[in-house]
Amino acid sequence: MDALLNNEAARARMALIWKRRAVGEHEATARFAAYAERLRAVGAPQGFQDQAFESSEQELRHRELCLDMAHRLRSGEIVFQDRDFSRRPPATPADVLVDMVALGCVVETINVAHLSTSLRNITEPELRRATRKILADEVKHSRLGWAYLTWARVGGEGDGLAEQVPQMLWEAVTPDIFADAPPHPEQALLRAMGDPPMPARRALFVQTVTDVILPGLEASGISGEPARAWLANPTWPTAASSVG
Repeated sequence: MDALLNNEAARARMALIWKRRAVGEHEATARFAAYAERLRAVGAPQGFQDQAFESSEQELRHRELCLDMAHRLRSGEIVFQDRDFSRRPPATPADVLVDMVALGCVVETINVAHLSTSLRNITEPELRRATRKILADEVKHSRLGWAYLTWARVGGEGDGLAEQVPQMLWEAVTPDIFADAPPHPEQALLRAMGDPPMPARRALFVQTVTDVILPGLEASGISGEPARAWLANPTWPTAASSVG
């Protein structure tokens, strides 16, 4: 960790990354808790409810891990803002399916691809341990989404899901992933700390969507064509609302 702490540009970049992760894990904690309640409300099997509650608890532990790492990297103050992910009026089975696919099949699947790829390049032991702990749980969260999709499709849900996948994708990443930006001056060190350059992030995102997410959806009878059309010309609305 000394090499990172002694390099101000790289330290600041990694501090920002772990700070953002802490904020993201805080949001995921609330999101999974809300989704567990929705699963209960629509009468989903108890196993899915239990896994969603457990996922919320795991995300809370991730938040604390990310918070500790961010503070060690001298990130400064981190303020968490609570968000209400409850639906008004109450969620329908179709709503719950959208929630679970967006979070599990899309967001968490992308997270797994990013963390597992980063882990292959991380050389710093503490960062490797932290990343590995998060990755192990993110795999479970992704599997939960895919398992719920399979179950819901057997029950006849999801016929209109394909048209909603592009929004799931643009809410999973920010537009800068497709922007051309000059390489960071400490690019080699950052890659070894788990922060690949933007072209690599972009390529991994496209590969994950193309080779994992869309084939998975299509295996459940969900067309991937709307998502492929978006991926060929990715655009973001001026004010995209968060999945929730």
